[in-house]
Amino acid sequence: MSTYTILARGLYSHSQVEQDFNADSWGAMHDAATQAAITERWGQMLERAEELGRSLYDTPLYRLGAFEEKDGGLVLSYGLTSYRAYATTRDLGPKRLHHHNADPIGTALLAITVDGLVPIGRRSQSAEVNPGRFFTFGGFFDVNEDTQQGKPDVFNCAAREWTEETGLAINREQMDLLSIVYDRRHPHPEIAFMVMIPETADELRDANWRAELSDLTFVPVGELQAFAAKHAHEFTDTLLGAIEAFSSIGRDK
Repeated sequence: MSTYTILARGLYSHSQVEQDFNADSWGAMHDAATQAAITERWGQMLERAEELGRSLYDTPLYRLGAFEEKDGGLVLSYGLTSYRAYATTRDLGPKRLHHHNADPIGTALLAITVDGLVPIGRRSQSAEVNPGRFFTFGGFFDVNEDTQQGKPDVFNCAAREWTEETGLAINREQMDLLSIVYDRRHPHPEIAFMVMIPETADELRDANWRAELSDLTFVPVGELQAFAAKHAHEFTDTLLGAIEAFSSIGRDK
């Protein structure tokens, strides 16, 4: 059975994506028993993370409550959750209801250098989820970081993560939303983006990415799918889904 599900794919510009927020309608719902279990489990996870030397902290995150492909665009509906809720409820088992899922939104950016290469890195061994696996640049859709004039913007999240992890600027208007992939191993959706960057691979090698990734491999665009297939067991599940979506769509609208 596949470890991911592609929920949506396409190439949607910022203007083609409608983003709606409603904490009451789309927030995760936890009863008293679940809340107590979350508190207990979180304490255990903090102790374990300290023993392993892995980073673990709580922060408010946006949750994907619903999505709809409509009139050539995409409508995304957000609620609220937290990293603590995600980390402690993702292993409650398959019988949990959808509205009990934390379902925080992760992001990933497939960047293509001006000389036609895609940077693929390895996550740090200190990461709480998927340590050491192939990934690109991205992170969770953070309420404190990605709310612009009172409105959440997932494009801003992907652009912010890129800048934080490389030191290079990127404009959200240059990006296309590529896919929504659901991670069935670590239950949550991840929204992937594609962008053409003006830097060469050599320039990106010299960028400030080493704080987040342990190494960086540059794969020719035309060989990306084959590279992912060959090393599938080393990839994050959601990045495999994003590359599958990318390969089926192509680089041009």
